[in-house]
Amino acid sequence: MLKLLFHEKPKSLDCILLTLDNLVLLKPIIDTICKEDKYKRITNRFDFITPLLTEWTQTKRNELKKHLYWSGKKFGKNTNASFRGLTADQPRFVTLGHRSEIAGNNEFILQLQAQILVADIIIRIIKPPKGYISFRPSALCAIRVLATKKKCLRLGKPLSHFLPNDRLCPSEYHAYLYASINQSEHIDSCYRFISYADNLLPKKAPPKKRKINNWDEDYIDEDYIDEDYIDEEKPTEDINKKLFYHIEGSNSGPYRSGSGNPGKEIPKGYQIVFPTGEEDDEDRLFDEINDATDYVSRDNQNFEFMWHQLNQHDMCILLWSLHPSESETAITQFQYEHRYKTVKLSDLEKAALCILLWTGMSFSRMSKVLLAKNSPLSLPDTDYYINDSGTIRLISHGPQLRTKPDPKLLKQSIETSNHICHRLPKVATQVINTYLLSLPPSSSPSLFAKTPQELRGVCQTAISRIRRKNLCRLTLTRISRQLESHLSRMKGSDVSAASITLGKEIWLARTKMHYAAFDSSDLQFLYQKACDEIFCDVGLNDQTTEIDPFAKSLHLGTPYRPRLEPIQNLVAKLKAQIKKSKPGARTSVAKIMTFHNLYTEYTALMISFSSAYRAVRNPGISLSAHDEKTSLTIIRDKDTSDFYHTRLICLPEKCTQQLLNYKRHQDKLNELISGGKFPVLPNKKLQPSDLYYYVKPKSRKNYKPKIIRPKDLKTSFEFNKYFLRLNACRQLYKSETQENLLPVDSLEAFLGHWFAGEEPWTRFSALHPYDYKEVLLTDLTRRLDQLGFEPLEGCI
Repeated sequence: MLKLLFHEKPKSLDCILLTLDNLVLLKPIIDTICKEDKYKRITNRFDFITPLLTEWTQTKRNELKKHLYWSGKKFGKNTNASFRGLTADQPRFVTLGHRSEIAGNNEFILQLQAQILVADIIIRIIKPPKGYISFRPSALCAIRVLATKKKCLRLGKPLSHFLPNDRLCPSEYHAYLYASINQSEHIDSCYRFISYADNLLPKKAPPKKRKINNWDEDYIDEDYIDEDYIDEEKPTEDINKKLFYHIEGSNSGPYRSGSGNPGKEIPKGYQIVFPTGEEDDEDRLFDEINDATDYVSRDNQNFEFMWHQLNQHDMCILLWSLHPSESETAITQFQYEHRYKTVKLSDLEKAALCILLWTGMSFSRMSKVLLAKNSPLSLPDTDYYINDSGTIRLISHGPQLRTKPDPKLLKQSIETSNHICHRLPKVATQVINTYLLSLPPSSSPSLFAKTPQELRGVCQTAISRIRRKNLCRLTLTRISRQLESHLSRMKGSDVSAASITLGKEIWLARTKMHYAAFDSSDLQFLYQKACDEIFCDVGLNDQTTEIDPFAKSLHLGTPYRPRLEPIQNLVAKLKAQIKKSKPGARTSVAKIMTFHNLYTEYTALMISFSSAYRAVRNPGISLSAHDEKTSLTIIRDKDTSDFYHTRLICLPEKCTQQLLNYKRHQDKLNELISGGKFPVLPNKKLQPSDLYYYVKPKSRKNYKPKIIRPKDLKTSFEFNKYFLRLNACRQLYKSETQENLLPVDSLEAFLGHWFAGEEPWTRFSALHPYDYKEVLLTDLTRRLDQLGFEPLEGCI
């Protein structure tokens, strides 16, 4: 246990007395918070070292002081300052020795230290893969920050606002911290670390549900359920003897793969099960992690026939069950051909299932749908069913934004709406209107005067009766996801378009939504086409009528989709300024530097719109990463250390020529500077691919090269009345190019948006680089021409 606690101790025992004194104070706190049985392995070890701690801090104090004196380490006036120089190599040792510099925060810091220490010991005992505890340093650093008076006061509120007064067990403690994670990044770091460690411990087995048949355990959550399939043929595991690790859908870690083995199934929640013995069983752990990532990869690919989706037979059973009663002849023929058994459903059951199928709503949202006869534009911000026209108006707010958009930016962006209207299929309209006629005159303004639980019960009862008489795989979750999945696979559409069309949060669309804004009429056309294709697949013909619910053409999605005019104006202004400031044979240094700065801005803007460069760092592109024969270029604008998000883009000829022009201009300018003709201060940090300004400090006569950053470009562009975001190119390409029916897989590979299973360059990918190049090169060249970009020569 001592080795476990002090495996990072300094060799010269610097400040060990401070850490041991603090550990004595932490011992009773750890005993209090670790009362549950699952923490016995930790408390037992602490009980073993308690006598040693007492002896070291009392009888051995003088001996320890001699060691400290011999090491030459002196205590500072501030206890925390005594640990300077030790943090890099001994982070846990330093963290345990810190004391709060504010007296009122002492109890809070001690309990937080105890919680972090318990979490750290759990992780070291169980030893999960190193890649999954990358947030440990930030958690240890957070305690040191909160113990410092100056930095703690920056929070604006006392620690009592963020941390609990009572000594809670780790499970309750990180649940308490969850309410404060958006208020402080330091609290967020502690929450993630404690929560992760506590989830590694064994959990109690969940209560067994009464099993009616093979499908009754499937249900839909009030908001959204990602998975509904449970493998019932596998034997029940003894969960008390297992540990669980949750694999996220994004699957960020070293264990990624392609489509995987289709014969393997992973239990609900992508949980990895591995034994808790003292010896590591890494081979089994890695195998199970790979199985889980394979399962996530297959799920993310959204194939047409997947287990969580309805097949053609299931859709036949469902649609013919909801068909109006006047089509008795057609139903009789269908029964004869497919051995379909009639199931009589009530008007309420049919109406609820129609809304579930053709909108994909959760039951919580479905219970709030209101009835209306007015124009959609005059209704409040909620979902409505328009009785007269058979139209459903869905609220679609687009992506969740951290900050409110700047009004100046919105004036240069395309106007968006927060709702969209769809004409339901005729069959669904007849079913819903028949249900409405059966209601009493003084009924509720809601479409269904039911609670979410009651609506779920109504639909589940109907589905259970259909399944008893017909061999099918109908579940509420599969029904609610059917239209969403179909929309995601259509030409010119993807998960972001499906999410906006239905006003529904889809997990795989949460990143793409921030760049997508589509015309409402295009989304309505996609919805109508999807409904027609679903009916056609089961032998029915139900053509929907096109509608125009808006007085003018609005868009739905991100409010940051730019208009073309502000971009074209900025390009024209920069070209005019470059032409005007171009120096002659004899000119001043100041004019040359002014021209260079403008030339650099123009080059950076052209690179951005040629490569969809993220505004995270210097936008320069190294010519060594560009292949002249294929025009393919490697971009690492927002990547990880394992190169997982490295992008392969196709660079247009105009941009390549501009990069060559800029390199010649830069090389010639550097030659003149090295010759002493220009008073420029040296900067050894510059790389050949860097784009940089020349700035003149106020206190010096010489110029100094400065690598450009996004904030520098933003400030400069605002002087030219350009208020769009620096990554407006990404919103432009995602939205406008997808509307022009560019293949979505090529577009997402270009933008760098993919999850596990969607990677464009793995061995399981069907995206060919030359097809990708041919598709993109034509569109990017046309886009640069449209915006007014052209290669410009340098001044020298």
